[in-house]
Amino acid sequence: MNARMIDHDEAVKDLMAERYLLGELNAAERDSYEEHLFCCDACFQQVKAGTELISELRHIGTVGPQVPLALGFMSRLLTNASQPVTITLFGFLLFATGVAVRQGSIISRLKEPRPEIRSVLTGVCSRLGPRRIS
Repeated sequence: MNARMIDHDEAVKDLMAERYLLGELNAAERDSYEEHLFCCDACFQQVKAGTELISELRHIGTVGPQVPLALGFMSRLLTNASQPVTITLFGFLLFATGVAVRQGSIISRLKEPRPEIRSVLTGVCSRLGPRRIS
């Protein structure tokens, strides 16, 4: 080959690794730099890391969000939460829950044991007198 040999300092100074990865080198510079890559481990590692970075950057955004196969009842309810029917049904559900909780507390309070006051009147005669049972 008639490509001239590039030394490491010249490659670093001219940003040859970056220009090589971006495809900015002309054919002669590219051939010279590729010959240098076989001899210089530091430049080879730099190009290798740059190639991996570019490969990863190309994959960003290509993987879309994964949509669940089938939407369940709750997820459909939450996605349609701004619909008037959904809001109305949710309001009725909250109202019914509140009534059930209130009734439960009243019933439990009525079932609690409470002291009873009983009194017996003794020594009191009725005005009609004793009754006879026939």
